[in-house]
Amino acid sequence: METKNAGIAIKAVSAVVPSEVVENTAYIGKYDKRKVTMQLKVTGIRNRHLSFGKQEGKDLCLQAAKRLIQELDIDRQKIKVLIFVSQTTGMVTPSTAFWIHHELGLGMDSLAFDINLGCSGFVEGLSVAASLLEGQEKGTKALLLNGDTLSQYVDEDDFATCMMFGDGGTATLIEAGGPYDFFCLHNTQSSGYDKLMIENPQSRLYMDGMSVFNFTINDVAAQIQNVRSICDRKVDFYLLHQAQQYIVRNLMELCSLEEEKVLTGYENYGNVSGASIPLTICDHAERFRHDRDYQLLVSGFGVGLSYASAYIMMEKPVIFSVEM
Repeated sequence: METKNAGIAIKAVSAVVPSEVVENTAYIGKYDKRKVTMQLKVTGIRNRHLSFGKQEGKDLCLQAAKRLIQELDIDRQKIKVLIFVSQTTGMVTPSTAFWIHHELGLGMDSLAFDINLGCSGFVEGLSVAASLLEGQEKGTKALLLNGDTLSQYVDEDDFATCMMFGDGGTATLIEAGGPYDFFCLHNTQSSGYDKLMIENPQSRLYMDGMSVFNFTINDVAAQIQNVRSICDRKVDFYLLHQAQQYIVRNLMELCSLEEEKVLTGYENYGNVSGASIPLTICDHAERFRHDRDYQLLVSGFGVGLSYASAYIMMEKPVIFSVEM
């Protein structure tokens, strides 16, 4: 599915991670040193920030959103859309977005809701926000919040996943009325719904790593190549879902992405689900310090199996460094 929305741009991004850091070398002893060393070499994930049950995705997103609103002195009445994208919401009903909306003090003339999506959640969230903002008065804003604490579902006795996932929350400010458009390709491969899943709140995360890898190097790579052929634009940076080093590097090679333009954050945060792309943007805040616009190609892919790739403009953005 192809979508295009006019007059949409990212204005600011903020990210928060738990303060407690786990170094993956700490698994030496629990597992054979050679196995752990090889795992670190393949995945590239050195450290992860974990909440240990002290914070949920909603708490991290709320902190990120408050920082963004307060430091930029944003008129809360102009935030008309609040979207919370998460797989680890603690509330059954109502949507967690209503609690965040209340805590932020947003106005009644607005829309708030949750989306249950994982690794593709940032790109799909951008698309939903862009669709709602299109045609609105110039300066109308949306807050896209991506946050998960997947570590609570990780089985420490599963060597394949125990050193992969981290926790974090992000807030992205999107605005209507600019001279740019948003172009996105969406795909769903639901035959793989059971390849990466948490079956119920008492379950542990299950991942069929080989199936997910094959999906990535075949279907996701084809989608990225497709979006570039349909809408070829000059790109400042490529932001891929930060699954792990081996996947990111394979996509770089398969899609002929210039290495110097590919930003990564998996090294210090691991796989943070839908928050991984905006978190990586904040991890490279210094790359966005120049007073100009930036064209991004973003691609999110994973649980579902869902994948989406898009061109999005950042209009003289304010990018906050990662907060703990």
